Amino acid sequence: MTARILVADGSATARITLKVRLGSACHEVATAGTSAEVLGLLSRGSVDLLILNGPLADMSAAAACQLLRGTPATATTSIVVMVTGRERLAALCAGATATLDPAVEDEILLAQIRRLLSESQQEGPVSFGMAELRARPNSCDAAYAIVTDAGSRNSYAIALDLGAGEVLADPFADAGAADASAIALDGLLARKSRKDRKRAETQRQLEEAIKDPLTGLFNRRYAEPRMLQIARNAAQSGTGFAILALDLDHFKSINDQLGHAAGDAVLAEGIRAAICGQPIRIGGTRQIGVSHAHPHAAQDAAGVVTGVMQRADLALMAAKKAGRNRVIASHPERAA
Repeated sequence: MTARILVADGSATARITLKVRLGSACHEVATAGTSAEVLGLLSRGSVDLLILNGPLADMSAAAACQLLRGTPATATTSIVVMVTGRERLAALCAGATATLDPAVEDEILLAQIRRLLSESQQEGPVSFGMAELRARPNSCDAAYAIVTDAGSRNSYAIALDLGAGEVLADPFADAGAADASAIALDGLLARKSRKDRKRAETQRQLEEAIKDPLTGLFNRRYAEPRMLQIARNAAQSGTGFAILALDLDHFKSINDQLGHAAGDAVLAEGIRAAICGQPIRIGGTRQIGVSHAHPHAAQDAAGVVTGVMQRADLALMAAKKAGRNRVIASHPERAA
């Protein structure tokens, strides 16, 4: 995947070198040498990833990271700080998403970038010895950290490529390493929380798109593809299916006499309570049009569903004209 990356470093030579390394992976790379240049570039457009390749001309990498974390445009943007081991803790405390040694091999650098871009774009990682966990409902969205030997460069890169949210090399080697690992894990959990919130919001929007906001019942946007599947299943199993079109007698009078709020309450509470979680009982003042499809007719699912729905509507109209409070069935052999 390609991305817009901003490389910041006080050394022009270092900036150009890293830009060439990233350009080989087809990323779009911009460079800056001072904090003012960084903020100026950010004001002209967003970036997918920030790399603080070393101290800027006017401040350290940790100070620059802290500054960017306090800027609304980059408060949640992934920031990679290239620092040596003893400076790693300061960078993480300043808000770095990840840290890498300045002498890191291209393989690991690009793998880390791919991992961060994958998280920011909500792409589901595959697995790294975690295929079974990813396949289970209770763990498929978990955040994973892998502990590996500091010398296992291949494992490090593979782990990032295949979905690890964090890779920790010798996390308890000393007090500094333990503190840095704890901050890295806190960051991993914070990113997971953001993904969980986005996932929940997406699910909420999907549900709103297929449910009536008043009753909470599925709407036509949900029903039409569901009926297509019912028709296909009927063709495969050799069974028929039916569609019922229901209308309440004189429902308009409730709105006219008691107001639309009362009518809404009847729909939201009365109808939902009557049909949720139990079979529908036919009774009361209502009319229903029923249309049935034979098993052999379900080969063209879309055409069959359209025809059955039309016949159910016609049967409902006939029930109204015949005096209401009745059920009228339309059979395909009589439809012509």
